[in-house]
Amino acid sequence: MLSRAATAVMTTIKQPTLENLSDLTSVAIENVYTATALAKQGYSQALREQLDSHDAWTRGWFSEGIAQGLYFHDLKKDNDFEDCLKYIEDGLPQDCKGTAYAGFGLAIAHTGVFSESFYNKLNSDERFWVFDGLGFYKLMVAEKPRHESLDVPEFVDEDSERVNAFYAGVGRALWFSIGEKNIDTVVDAIQSFPEDQQGPIWRGVGFVSTYAGGNHAALAELKARSGNHIEHVKIGCIIAILGQGHAMVAHRETAAQTYLGKGIDEITEKTASLRDQNQSVRLKPTSAEWGAKVQALLK
Repeated sequence: MLSRAATAVMTTIKQPTLENLSDLTSVAIENVYTATALAKQGYSQALREQLDSHDAWTRGWFSEGIAQGLYFHDLKKDNDFEDCLKYIEDGLPQDCKGTAYAGFGLAIAHTGVFSESFYNKLNSDERFWVFDGLGFYKLMVAEKPRHESLDVPEFVDEDSERVNAFYAGVGRALWFSIGEKNIDTVVDAIQSFPEDQQGPIWRGVGFVSTYAGGNHAALAELKARSGNHIEHVKIGCIIAILGQGHAMVAHRETAAQTYLGKGIDEITEKTASLRDQNQSVRLKPTSAEWGAKVQALLK
């Protein structure tokens, strides 16, 4: 059961219906912090049940906040993150799982506590979203959105999987913090990073500009400015279309047409072979194999 205060919060969740990206971002962040606070109080299961009455986009953001709160909660309990894993495994909707794991990454960045035992219990896709969330947080709190201002934890550089995910999160944060307001600043920030880190960043930008949105003119300029990294932008867009059900359809359609020259229905139809009977993406979206196969199907 939720307390009266928690129930009151749940009945007044803001719905992200505005088209302006800054307004959407404010709504999303407010929902994440609300969910985090409630999860810390032990309300995660009741929160999840209550979320059924909200749209998929809001559920995704709230799941990120609940996961973040549970990580804080489990750190205090010293129970090897059992509550975190139980929250994910006990029927969390597929379209919320990516944001939930990103929430764990936000918590790791916020606390500075990285648990190898927790990380080792996750598969490669789950690990990707954890480090994506970590990169997102680190860029958002950096003094400037540039390479020289970014605090990269030592454990990120231990393998390429962590590096790629971390910088995809950096790309997400760049769009959220700057976005369509100033494409020049976004591109300049990306180019401040070493060349081998720019691909994942462009993929993160492609991903977030698809599910969070942007006007056609801004996306078209971003596409033109991406140069040799356009394939990374396209892969990010496709991942958002196929793997993130909480994305607003209008946003996805705009990005799909701009980046890929195809609509969502056509993309979904042509990539049907990548999905299982539960409509989950079969091949992990973090792999080069997945990206190459999708690109071949969409030709």
